[in-house]
Amino acid sequence: MGSAGSLLSGAGNLLGGFLGGDAGAARNAKDFMDRGARDEALKKASAEIMPLFTRWPKSNYWVDQTCWNEARGLCVNCAPKLATEMEATRAQVEIQQMQEAMQTQQVFSGDLGARNTVCPNCGKPVGSEKFCSNGGAPTGQNKCSGCGNDIAAGARFCGNCGKPT
Repeated sequence: MGSAGSLLSGAGNLLGGFLGGDAGAARNAKDFMDRGARDEALKKASAEIMPLFTRWPKSNYWVDQTCWNEARGLCVNCAPKLATEMEATRAQVEIQQMQEAMQTQQVFSGDLGARNTVCPNCGKPVGSEKFCSNGGAPTGQNKCSGCGNDIAAGARFCGNCGKPT
C-alpha cells in the first residue's frame, strides 16, 4: 500500500493532479492498516513502563519513582523526603553562616584618602596609577620627601607627616 501510494502521488504530480486524489486514498488506507500494529506497540510499551509509576490518590496523577515518597504513600510535593529537605536546609544555613562571618571581617584596610582616583587632565578614572592610561598625563601622585607617602595632586602638605610639598 505504501509503494502504491508513492507511485500514485508521483503520477498525480506528472499528470497535474488527476491521480492525486487516488494517492491520498492509498495513504489513508495504509494508515488505517498500520493502526492496529501501532496500537499493539503502544500497549506493549505502556505495559513495560507502568510499573515504574504510581498513581497519586489525591488527584489521580501518575508520578515516577523520583517524585514518589514510598514511606508516606504520597508524592514528594505533598510529603517531601525529609533527608533531602534536611540536607537542603543544612546547605542554606551554612551559606547564611558564611555570609554573616564574612560581614564581620575587614577585607580591606588601606587608606584611599591620599589617592587621586581620576585624572586631573581628562577626568577619566585612574585608580592608584601614577599616569593616566587614557592620555598619559601624570596623575600628580608624588612621593613625600619626608615619609615616602603618596601625595595627591594639588596638596600643599603631606597628609601623613605634614611636611610641606
